Amino acid sequence: MNYIILSDIHGDTSYLRQFGERLQGRVEYLTPYSRIDLNTKLPSESQYEFFKRVSSLDVYFEAALNKLKQSHSPVSVIGFSVGATVAWRLAALDLPTLNQCIGVFGSRIRDYLYIKPVKPTILLFSNEEHYFSTDVFESNLVKKLQLAMPHDDIKTIADDGILSKTIFSVVKR
Repeated sequence: MNYIILSDIHGDTSYLRQFGERLQGRVEYLTPYSRIDLNTKLPSESQYEFFKRVSSLDVYFEAALNKLKQSHSPVSVIGFSVGATVAWRLAALDLPTLNQCIGVFGSRIRDYLYIKPVKPTILLFSNEEHYFSTDVFESNLVKKLQLAMPHDDIKTIADDGILSKTIFSVVKR
């Protein structure tokens, strides 16, 4: 299997690389920053402010779409945070090489509830978020997509170890 891992706003980190090394198959990494040195961030600037200044969800989406269009074999996309939101948007496209999308903590998906995936899609969220209610989000998602999503199937992701195990069990299905 081939994978494209879409990073969060922190870009290509050692943790992301360690995660990718555990996958079996060819792994490509994509960040919201097209050849930008992450050290160019101003000292007083938060990572999110930096992301907003040099990139956007739309720019990131277009880069991921172009990467998928260049692929000649099936690809599974795994996205983290803003990467998960991009994966969610990709899942709505009937791209022949897109196998499935997995989104981890894609909080901005709440801005794209009008999207209905046409590809197999798995979303993983924590039980609590600082900026929005995950219960309300889940309810809205279920209503918008007319899903049968029993709450018992939603798992709490408490730490990186559990998160990795959950993702790998999903990928191996």
